[in-house]
Amino acid sequence: MFRLLYCVQIINSQIQSDDAWLQLFIKEGGFHQLIKCVIELNVTEVDSMLKLKCLKDLIALISMLLKEQSSLLAEIPGKQLVHRLLD
Repeated sequence: MFRLLYCVQIINSQIQSDDAWLQLFIKEGGFHQLIKCVIELNVTEVDSMLKLKCLKDLIALISMLLKEQSSLLAEIPGKQLVHRLLD
């Protein structure tokens, strides 16, 4: 969990400071990997503040990416994501 949170923080920092890095991140599948992390994260048991912070930061990062590039919205596996979050 620490590793995931650290990666999310690094990605967030890079995205905010380097537009070229952001484009490469999206092109290489980084956005899809973030969605996959949210889907695979066990959110039925948020048993620590670490997991809660990680989930919060992941969702905030995905939200920021969607605001900057709304075309990414069409690439989200909505049914799978909603099912996982509401499960």
